[in-house]
Amino acid sequence: MLERESPQRSCIVTREVRDAGELIRFVVAPDGEVVPDIRRKLPGRGVNVTATAADVALAERKHLLAKALAGKVTVVPGLAGRVEALLSDAAVQGLSLARKAGTAVFGYSKVEKTLATSQVVALIHAAEAAENGAAALAGVARRSGANLIVVRAFTGEQLYLA
Repeated sequence: MLERESPQRSCIVTREVRDAGELIRFVVAPDGEVVPDIRRKLPGRGVNVTATAADVALAERKHLLAKALAGKVTVVPGLAGRVEALLSDAAVQGLSLARKAGTAVFGYSKVEKTLATSQVVALIHAAEAAENGAAALAGVARRSGANLIVVRAFTGEQLYLA
């Protein structure tokens, strides 16, 4: 079976052509406000910005979204922060689904056991987690020969909700 190629889109800030997955799509809501379309499902013409806080903030500051959408639109200040919150929420929802599907394990002892017995691709620690616990799990991972991605982007409360 052939793999589907990801569609290519152009960033309105950098003018680089990238895979759509590397960009955030923005559309105009019925009230004229520019909103991020994180799941790329909202109707209407959209514009794309590279998925970095700096590029989203630059698009807002230089009014590039309004220019690209060619109309009377409103960009509410703080767009980059709202995009970050939406992406964080989507990631937590994804972790929750992974846990329900049995592909994500939470809790120190469960994670330690899984590291020793299964193939693991990433360790996700709460941002405020104690360094000694994170170091201990990293040691278990090293002994198992795993080369893991370590993520510390979520609070303990976010991980608890997942």
